[in-house]
Amino acid sequence: MYEYKMIPVAKNLAAPQGKDLGQTLADYIEKEVNKMAEAGWEFYGADNYSVSELLGCLGTLLGQTGNVESYNLLVFRREKQQ
Repeated sequence: MYEYKMIPVAKNLAAPQGKDLGQTLADYIEKEVNKMAEAGWEFYGADNYSVSELLGCLGTLLGQTGNVESYNLLVFRREKQQ
């Protein structure tokens, strides 16, 4: 039996000028995965989810649309503590 933990990936990473953007992302994720591993969590995967903001009655009547945000999550697991 496992328990799971999800952490969001930072939405905006800043890369030093001249540094490869992909490597900046890889370095960030590597740091986060290693930090969680030290705490006893095994990296299990990564996924992307979207969340929609629900509007109230007035917003719906006025034809407004809700805000949609997309998030990248790192997924970790470990054996469930008893």
